[in-house]
Amino acid sequence: MLSRVSIRTILNSVFVTLAVALCVALLVQIDAAWDRVGQARRISVLGVADRAVFEAMTTLRLRRGDIQTAALALDNPVANVNELHAGSAARFKEAVDSARRADVAGSRDLIAAAQSRWTQAEGLWRDIEALVAKPKAERDLKLSLPWYNTMGQVSEDLNKLSVAIASEARISDPAVAEFIAVRQAAWTFRDYSGRECAAMRLAVS
Repeated sequence: MLSRVSIRTILNSVFVTLAVALCVALLVQIDAAWDRVGQARRISVLGVADRAVFEAMTTLRLRRGDIQTAALALDNPVANVNELHAGSAARFKEAVDSARRADVAGSRDLIAAAQSRWTQAEGLWRDIEALVAKPKAERDLKLSLPWYNTMGQVSEDLNKLSVAIASEARISDPAVAEFIAVRQAAWTFRDYSGRECAAMRLAVS
């Protein structure tokens, strides 16, 4: 009887030990999976923020030229110019909101700098309104330069913010890093290949 009890006890102990080991292994796997889910969510937030900030930066840089072109070429550019301005404002707000949600290191100072510069640009917008209200023959694009240059600085501030967000995203995932590198290279090429446009618009005006 004692031998039977001893064997039963040993078998029970073995089964309990195996069950505990299996539970521990499952808990380790669940914990690792949960960490991966958290990392994926973080990468998703960073990706959305990076896209919003980058697109805002490119939009603001390009739209300032579009506004100058409209002022130079259209007989009545007011509606067109206001539409471009509203689109830029919406892009900027979306970028700031997304960057706040991402909350990467140093982003609060970069956001504050971009918002301060945007406020300066908005204060200069009345110069654009006065410019496009004039007859086409009387418009001088030099009057738009303070606003134009300030918007360029807003774009630079957003570029710094984009780099900060992209840097954390690149650290988080090697595949994301490759996509970001290609995108940054494409924009650098696009930006430098179009910088003569501003000089040409001033020469024409």
